[in-house]
Amino acid sequence: EFMAPDNEMVIAALLAFFLGGFGAHWFYLGERGRGMARLLVTLGGLLLYIIGAVMVVAAESILGAAIAFIGLLALFANQILVIIDLVNILTDNW
Repeated sequence: EFMAPDNEMVIAALLAFFLGGFGAHWFYLGERGRGMARLLVTLGGLLLYIIGAVMVVAAESILGAAIAFIGLLALFANQILVIIDLVNILTDNW
């Protein structure tokens, strides 16, 4: 039997799809701690990536490459968590 999704689920799923890396869906669902953690991981990963990329361009530094790689890993892990969140929202397991 098909049941129409409620508006809260649809909005949370859309927020997770478009702004999930920033934790927007968690802020919408009232989970400020989870939303803040997601936001900080995204901003930290971006910061590390930018710093590493600048170091690589400026001095061709292996340390810069490692820092940029760690930033990319943080962003990648965050996106995996967003996909898991989206599946949980769509299957009503949130």
